[in-house]
Amino acid sequence: MANLDRILTLTDSNIQFWLRTIEEQDLLNGMIGVSAEVRQRVTNNLAPRAKVSVRDYVEAHSDLDQRIIDASLGRLESALNMIR
Repeated sequence: MANLDRILTLTDSNIQFWLRTIEEQDLLNGMIGVSAEVRQRVTNNLAPRAKVSVRDYVEAHSDLDQRIIDASLGRLESALNMIR
């Protein structure tokens, strides 16, 4: 299981860089499997329309297969590990 809690310690600039390096679908799927605190930190670094899209996706897909969520989280974590 991937752990994105490190996002809580990053600067907004680093989070925005990370967001530019990941696939949108991985972000959407991954936000289902993270804590509300991590989700809030990420969405605070998105444009208002993107923030609403993430919220709506998470609400509509809360029953998404856990294997899909885990695969996306793994890719998100790999991208996060590239940021120092």
